[in-house]
Amino acid sequence: MTTCADVILLALKDINLIDENETPSSAVLSDSFTTLKQMLNLWQIDGASIYATQDVTFTPTGALSYTIGATGTVNTVARPDSVKYIYHVVGTLSYPMLDMLATRDEYESISLKSLQSLPYCAYYEPSYPNGTLFIYPQPNSGTIHFGIDAAFTDYTAAANDLLLPPEYAMPIRFNLGAILGATLGIGVPARIEKLAQDTKRVLDRNNLLIPRHKSNSFVSHTAKFQGDL
Repeated sequence: MTTCADVILLALKDINLIDENETPSSAVLSDSFTTLKQMLNLWQIDGASIYATQDVTFTPTGALSYTIGATGTVNTVARPDSVKYIYHVVGTLSYPMLDMLATRDEYESISLKSLQSLPYCAYYEPSYPNGTLFIYPQPNSGTIHFGIDAAFTDYTAAANDLLLPPEYAMPIRFNLGAILGATLGIGVPARIEKLAQDTKRVLDRNNLLIPRHKSNSFVSHTAKFQGDL
């Protein structure tokens, strides 16, 4: 298994900070590990860098909102940056919330917020340290499903295994090298800068998912079917 330290050592060799038989000082290794974590934190909010969507479920209680995160009322590994989809399940039927509000102003414009019924819209605010999910109207039964980007591991030491699909190792190596070369003031070799761009582009293209276009007839048929239930 590849560790964070393995990738860091390769990145430092790529930018000629250390040679093949040399090990970095503890200070350089520590700073490089911190930089690696910061880079992955930035990639976490870059949708093209995420390899999977996690489905989260919880039982609604009729509350106006729910906190989402490591210490939230709905527990997730980390506070999500956005919600990809959301729907309400009652028995064997799923009711999608087709109106995902874009701003807090849109939610606040709802005059009667405390209405309990099948929900048809939601708003997610990436507050900190936990996000906040508002649902309208408020259900008090069934199950809420929503999708979030899979969270990268919050590594605690350079010796930790790099818990990512294997195709991430090379983009991380070269992009980390490019950042370290710039921040340490030793410059970034042109070949490393190009490899950083090229490997990240391949990774992003592999992760890119383009939603299938839904024709008007499909939407109309789906709406009619749901209305007939």
